[in-house]
Amino acid sequence: MWFTNILVQCDLGNFFAGDVLSFYILHNGTAINFFAQFENQMKIFLILVLATLLISCGGTSSDIPLQRPAQQPSPQTNLVPEVCRPAEQNSQISQGGKWQLVWADEFDGKAIDGSKWQYETNCAGGGNNELQCYVEDDANAFVAEGQLHIVALNQPVTGDSGWFGNSGNVVSRDYSSARLHTLETATKPRVVGYLPGYKGLTESIKNVDLHNLTHLNLSFANPNAEGDFLLNENLLCMPGYSTEHVKGDEIREVVERAHQAGVQVLMSLAGGVIPSCSGDWHRLLQSENRPQLVSKLINLMTDLNLDGLDIDLEGILLTQIDNAGNYTPFIQALSAQLKPQGKLLTSATASYEGGMIPIDSISYFDFVNIMSYDAIGPSWGQAGIEHSTYQQAVQDVQLWLHRGLTKQQLVLGLPFYGYGFGQYRSDYAIKDLVALYGSDILQQDVMGNLCAGCDYITYNGLVTLQAKTELALKHGSGVMIWELSHDSSRTSNILATIASQVAAPKTL
Repeated sequence: MWFTNILVQCDLGNFFAGDVLSFYILHNGTAINFFAQFENQMKIFLILVLATLLISCGGTSSDIPLQRPAQQPSPQTNLVPEVCRPAEQNSQISQGGKWQLVWADEFDGKAIDGSKWQYETNCAGGGNNELQCYVEDDANAFVAEGQLHIVALNQPVTGDSGWFGNSGNVVSRDYSSARLHTLETATKPRVVGYLPGYKGLTESIKNVDLHNLTHLNLSFANPNAEGDFLLNENLLCMPGYSTEHVKGDEIREVVERAHQAGVQVLMSLAGGVIPSCSGDWHRLLQSENRPQLVSKLINLMTDLNLDGLDIDLEGILLTQIDNAGNYTPFIQALSAQLKPQGKLLTSATASYEGGMIPIDSISYFDFVNIMSYDAIGPSWGQAGIEHSTYQQAVQDVQLWLHRGLTKQQLVLGLPFYGYGFGQYRSDYAIKDLVALYGSDILQQDVMGNLCAGCDYITYNGLVTLQAKTELALKHGSGVMIWELSHDSSRTSNILATIASQVAAPKTL
């Protein structure tokens, strides 16, 4: 990967006073902090090393100027930053035809981009008995004047001594700093999984290997009649499993577990079936009410430490909102609030007339999940066909590329469930099919006789799911799963198979 900004910060004043020297550089996708306390007898040697490093970083190069920010944003900062920057013209990378810029971060927003960077938070000492805790704090890591700043502060801090912040052993340090890792979402194929609140988030997440995901969508939150989402930090309209509505603490627990695994978490809004507790989306998105709803959505995301929002307005409701001219202005207003914070804005859409997000909204989404399933179901469609064929996936991918989705935006939906007809019950999770009929059922897409009036179950077996995944990787940026609780690592284990295929090296 290529990074456009490199930062070196050093505090020579504190160093000569017998305090600390801090050196930072972006290397192999990690913002690394070389931080140590030195004895007097080592200072001369280290000064010479530092001088060599600063010169080699570009102190004498005209195209890598040494710059000093006009003002240090944090009044607590006790380090004076010096900045080494590579040439501004990234286009040089692609000159000659041998190299192509895959992605870059110009740090030109107001905040660190959460879709590209993840904080490491612990007091583990980096394996080198370092003196600082890594924290997620704007005083230690921030964007200013087109540069990423990572700053060590001489201030007491406490935290977990474990690498993943979960050892239970709390320690104290005299210094705080920041360490950032790239999430690689600009190049790493996406595996997006939905998890409904009514399935029990905290229990369901225990059965999901989060390392097989890149994004987790918690579904579905709706506003009440006044447009509020939270009351006393609990969801007002998100049906739960053991409680009427999902509790805020339940969300936070799941978010923390996901973040520890490097997974970004989004709140999915609306859904295919709007619950009775929901307010009127059509009215709440009208121009006079829209700013208040957007503000409340931003508060929801912030209060629950989420990485973004997923908009899942569907069917007749979507059509009504769009026909009234309120869908795209809502998405535009939401994007304007989310993007400066480095947060994600995504959508789920069907591919039938009246169920598709409008074309003029596409550019505001980071990616769009294509719901390529449900051609037939218990109460709709003509019996005798499959509900989610490979041919349907091909048609949906072609449709959305034609409508304007870029390859990087397109995420293809995979069903982890099936529908039954005749003597069979109406719906099945893939794990239930395996439990009832054995793993061999995953080698086919239909159980029974596929015909009108016949007894059969339609679902996606492994061959079809893997073919769809290959299609998604070739023409899109990954796959989406509805939904995670339909799989089980003890029986079907479909998620692991798909994730392994996504992670496999690709021949270009």
